[in-house]
Amino acid sequence: MNIYYVYLHRRASDGSIFYVGKGKGERYISLSKSERPNIKWINVSNKHGVVAEIVQDGMSESDAFLLEMWLIAKFRHEGIDLSNMTDGGEGVSGYSWSQEQKDAKSKSMGRAVCNSDGMRFHSVKSAEAWLRENGFPNAARTNISMAARGLRGSAYGLSWWYDEGEPKDYKASNYCGRRIYCSNGMFFETSLMAERWLAECGIKSASQSHIVEVCRSKRRSAYGFKWEYADE
Repeated sequence: MNIYYVYLHRRASDGSIFYVGKGKGERYISLSKSERPNIKWINVSNKHGVVAEIVQDGMSESDAFLLEMWLIAKFRHEGIDLSNMTDGGEGVSGYSWSQEQKDAKSKSMGRAVCNSDGMRFHSVKSAEAWLRENGFPNAARTNISMAARGLRGSAYGLSWWYDEGEPKDYKASNYCGRRIYCSNGMFFETSLMAERWLAECGIKSASQSHIVEVCRSKRRSAYGFKWEYADE
């Protein structure tokens, strides 16, 4: 059910953000004593007062959790001193994940994901690893997941979406990948289709990432062929 939202708590004294939360109902404005996040939050709220603001509502629980993590990471990167115990989903200090949080994070991070270069990764983690090896050393899987869920426009210059399993009547128009030209004279609508053609030809270890690396001039050839984007 899409009944969750992500909210901010700002200091009433100057409007600065000091907390990011996820909730439903009236949680963002009516925290009981037992629900107050931590002593740092209590100290800030007692000294400055609290103004609550909903960032986005009408969300599923897993989407709200992901947006909460991304905002925490974003604000910390900008140097904002938050009272949150987590650091955006990449690690925790003095904090234990609830089973609900573990399940939501696992669900979003363990699904296959595709990008607008026609590449498919078996998980967001593997997409992050590839990005870090190809010009984005600080790539974060949270940003990829946000883009794949439509919670941000793109990540690292690419559009992303979750692959829910290829339909039997697969057509390249189902994906936004760029057309690929092979030096044998063949054209492929995406690097994923080129990879599958190579696999059918007996090259079972073929990887679309190597094909894309040739298209980007990061390597000279792959699997005995030269490759390039057909629109260049």
